[in-house]
Amino acid sequence: MKSQEKSVKTPNVNPEALHLTAVRIVKAQIENTSGDLKKDDELDLTFETKTSFNIERKYCSILFTVDLAKINQQVSEIQATFTFGFDFIVDNLEDFLISEEKESSNNIVYKMHYVLGVSLMNIVYGTSRGIILTRTAGTILDGVILPIFDISSLLQQEAS
Repeated sequence: MKSQEKSVKTPNVNPEALHLTAVRIVKAQIENTSGDLKKDDELDLTFETKTSFNIERKYCSILFTVDLAKINQQVSEIQATFTFGFDFIVDNLEDFLISEEKESSNNIVYKMHYVLGVSLMNIVYGTSRGIILTRTAGTILDGVILPIFDISSLLQQEAS
């Protein structure tokens, strides 16, 4: 696999070049089989991200899924899944894409430069935290706030 970076220098992210054009709630589902959620109960959290680009339109789409579960004695008592779609226009998107030619198919695959990925994932995660907090009000998950953590771990997960 050959990697070709357009620039040796790390590009700077200009916040004014990032435009969040749409936020969609794709899925919001809570299941309670027999559980009670107490303030000090821990929830298992898993995250999944999928990113796609349209270079000509300077378009980037991120699909972000959060799964929450309270598991008691190997049984899932409370389970929730939230999936959000985020659409961005990035004025200088081409400055942040790294192309890799797949030797087996001669197709070119693009990866997003880390600095843009972190900027967009900060927006995605922060917005998702707020939506989940408000959407769970009055449910078994009332008051659930997603933790603050190093967003770069989500980028590493998508790359693997």
